[in-house]
Amino acid sequence: MKKTETIIQAGVTACVIICVVVIGLRLLYADRFSPHTYIGSFPLGGSQKSQLAGTLLAYQQQLQHMHVTISFRGRKAVHTFEELGTTVDIPGTQQDILRATSNIWKLAPVRVPPVLVFQDDIAHAILMKDFAEVVSLPKNAGITIDASYNVSISNSAAGEDFDMQQIDNGITQELGYSSMQPVVATARRADPTVNAAQITHTQAYAQGLMQSGFTLTYQDNSFVIGKADIAHMVQFEASPGPHLLFASDMLRNYLEQNVSPKIHVEPVNARFQMQDGAVTQFALPKSGVDLDVDATMKGVANALMQEQNSAAMITSEVQPTFTDAQSSSSLGITKLIATGETDFRGSPKHRIVNITVGADKFNGILIAPGEEFSFDKLLGPVDASTGYLPELVIKDNATLPEFGGGLCQVSTTAFRAAMYAGVKITERHNHSYAVRYYGIPGFDATIYPPYTDFRFLNNTPGYLLIQTHIDGTKLFFEFWGTDDGRHVTIDGPHPYDRKPDGSVKSVLKRTVTDANGNVIENDTFNSNYKSPNLFPHEPAKQASNTAGAASSESAPNGNA
Repeated sequence: MKKTETIIQAGVTACVIICVVVIGLRLLYADRFSPHTYIGSFPLGGSQKSQLAGTLLAYQQQLQHMHVTISFRGRKAVHTFEELGTTVDIPGTQQDILRATSNIWKLAPVRVPPVLVFQDDIAHAILMKDFAEVVSLPKNAGITIDASYNVSISNSAAGEDFDMQQIDNGITQELGYSSMQPVVATARRADPTVNAAQITHTQAYAQGLMQSGFTLTYQDNSFVIGKADIAHMVQFEASPGPHLLFASDMLRNYLEQNVSPKIHVEPVNARFQMQDGAVTQFALPKSGVDLDVDATMKGVANALMQEQNSAAMITSEVQPTFTDAQSSSSLGITKLIATGETDFRGSPKHRIVNITVGADKFNGILIAPGEEFSFDKLLGPVDASTGYLPELVIKDNATLPEFGGGLCQVSTTAFRAAMYAGVKITERHNHSYAVRYYGIPGFDATIYPPYTDFRFLNNTPGYLLIQTHIDGTKLFFEFWGTDDGRHVTIDGPHPYDRKPDGSVKSVLKRTVTDANGNVIENDTFNSNYKSPNLFPHEPAKQASNTAGAASSESAPNGNA
């Protein structure tokens, strides 16, 4: 009897102990995962359940750098989960873990596979590159164009493709183990999505394009892309439906090289003058026009998709840099800092007209601090439509009449003003032979658009305002700007090595110092003038349309 009581008492004691242990375990792991709890090989034991979302985020960050090996037909490819575009579905994984760990009595290790989100298009593209030599994709019917611009249809053929669902399942399964083994990929039959019967209308459309070309329209103008360029750029696409398109890089290059320059209109800045110590406007600005290449490309793509033979060119308005006068102080224009002067006495009437028209192009323009002045760019077209007349220029080793002859009087005057202003000269060329209008050889600057230019950089602290005027037979360029204390010393020009045939060399030096005496510019301009006998005067004949139309036999020599 006593023994029985002892046994009962021991049993009760054991039950109490077990209850205490269970209650203790429940209290201990009320908000924590029990030991040996894993998501894949990632330990969760002891972590707080209330912090599970954050724990899973840390797991996902670790997973991104883990590698998965995929084998296919004896070959292997190794990539990180990040490269494959695979991430963790945190809410879904959280539910699975809480469901699997809800039984407190379960003592065996708990290993829950993560719920993954696959981006099969990313993974598929990677696998196709990795196993390109051992997988044969289906071939869609397509469009081909032969050397005679005849359009035909290439046949379709069945092939194979990766079973991405099987690969996804294999990756998920392997992540459920303590260590990952390679995932074996399989291929399945894949049929083409486009057959010949589906693209007969696309073939007919392509053949029509070969005959008509593709027309780009802008206002009353049109530009036709010919069959040779179409055949070079055209591609066939199966999705979202059979259609043609132009290769984007080729179309962009075509538009930028062949179309954009023909519709580009340079904006015209407002023109200014100094009046009673202030900058005032005397000519209104004009907006320019540029081809919007991206928008035009979209329009072309839409037209091809709808099997149309034309599309409108989309343009954008280009605002001029200067639209109205600001205060003189804000522009830094407070003083006349330099004047350039030349004398065109004895010039023929046509030459005087060209000098007058050319000089007016530069009257009232502003050059911003740090901006490079280009004579050719600001001069614009040189032909009959812009008011120029035929006069002598040095071209193709001859002196002959051409539209704009005499414009070097303008560029030379601008060069002299720039020299005295102490700005940085970035491009200057002497004439082929010494021209009498410019006095002592060595202080001239020839131009011949678009080959030969005169350029300088405005390295003063403020804007430069250029004003031009003619007084009798003298042309003046005035540079108004900021007096920053710089000092300019010009030595020369000094001609030397004169020859009986009229050839001569010359040197011109300039030193520019700042207000503290530090050297800003130290320039030497060497000039080498050939004999005028090498450039005989040709009899008058019909002038070229532009001063920039040089013969291909030799480089242009310059404008006289």
